[in-house]
Amino acid sequence: MPELSIPFSFRPTLIAALAALSFLVFSTTASAQGPLFQGVAVQPGKTISVSVPLNSEQKTFATIGGNQVPPNAVAVLAVPPGFDPQKTWPVLIVFSTSDFQRQNRGDIHFYIREALSQGWLILAADGPARPRDDSTGWRAAMTLAALDALHRSFPGSNKWPVACAGISGGAKRACLIAPLLAIKGYRVAGLYLAGVNEDLLGAGVRKFHPGPGFLSTKIFITSGQRDKIATPEQTLRVRNSMLAYGFRQVRLETFPEGHNVKRPLTRAALRWFHSGSFAAPAPEIQTADVLGLRMDANEIGSGPQKQIAVTVSDSSRHAAPIAVRVYFVGKAPNAGARFIYSNAELSVHLRGAPVASAKVDVPALKSDPHRRAPKGFAYVGVGDAEGWIVTAQTNGKTFQMRASSAALLNVAQGRSHDSLSAMIADYEKRSAEPRR
Repeated sequence: MPELSIPFSFRPTLIAALAALSFLVFSTTASAQGPLFQGVAVQPGKTISVSVPLNSEQKTFATIGGNQVPPNAVAVLAVPPGFDPQKTWPVLIVFSTSDFQRQNRGDIHFYIREALSQGWLILAADGPARPRDDSTGWRAAMTLAALDALHRSFPGSNKWPVACAGISGGAKRACLIAPLLAIKGYRVAGLYLAGVNEDLLGAGVRKFHPGPGFLSTKIFITSGQRDKIATPEQTLRVRNSMLAYGFRQVRLETFPEGHNVKRPLTRAALRWFHSGSFAAPAPEIQTADVLGLRMDANEIGSGPQKQIAVTVSDSSRHAAPIAVRVYFVGKAPNAGARFIYSNAELSVHLRGAPVASAKVDVPALKSDPHRRAPKGFAYVGVGDAEGWIVTAQTNGKTFQMRASSAALLNVAQGRSHDSLSAMIADYEKRSAEPRR
């Protein structure tokens, strides 16, 4: 694959003046007819298809694999209700597999309903005809041409966040092209990877070198428990491979069906990508080496809808029953005493399955409005930390702990009186006593 570089182009003064004049004409037309994408009026909730030019670099990309330079790219765009190009909007870029001669725009229907309902634009781009070699260079050329058209049409949109989405081979395309978008200066907010059976994200990073900040990109993977194309075992290996590479925000969500895009998970992914309330994965500690077992816990949602998503995976396929316990920790005001105010217990028996997941509601803090510790509860430790701690145990051995903050993780693994075990003992003792 040739080196991808941005060519320098000289534009004579006369051409620049004509371009400025055409922009003034375009601006007047746009103000009269509403937002225009490459000269075509956008209609919220509906897709429009336009021809867009390719620059010299994009033409070079397109010829990878022996392809002929196409006369143009075809960009398909849909915008959400209330679209105002003067504001900032996230953009979902769709990629399809090459199997069965599928094109990117053919997969828009998998995502459009949820994307528009969540306030996202949705964009896909292809060549005017199928290429000789449906290479990643070809897909990259068409996608970059469509994004250029978006920026010409809506000044300032080059700063809008983008996310890449795909199922199966489309997910692999997203992994290869997202790092290229990052080095082009795009704000890559996330990757939504459905039914993916191979990790190509590391290959994309090694090719384009987007920098260490790219490792903070949010990655949302979905896996159908009856998927025969991207099996749960393969998808789990993809997740683990990305974590091992250094990606810090990787979520794996499962659903009962097979190889498809699950709409509720699409909605959850888009909310995650566009929300600053989602933190990096919870701090963790591996307390015992239990072959093949891993427990993940992350906070999702906000307000009354806040939950803890817990996933237990077993690459060995031979795990004994697992007990997962979630403890909710409060504190008195002014960096006062900490105490456990509620808990939840999950019993997980994988029975040879590679992964299982569940969600636990976060209860309201059970103290008075001033957040004093409940009367009669002894407690240990002081500090600002409050939130949750999750432990996973098998055969009487705790093999992993996670917490909502590093400070609470320190409490969880403490060996003094200021420790999780002391807090649990007190909580269980007081909870067993009859209420007065």
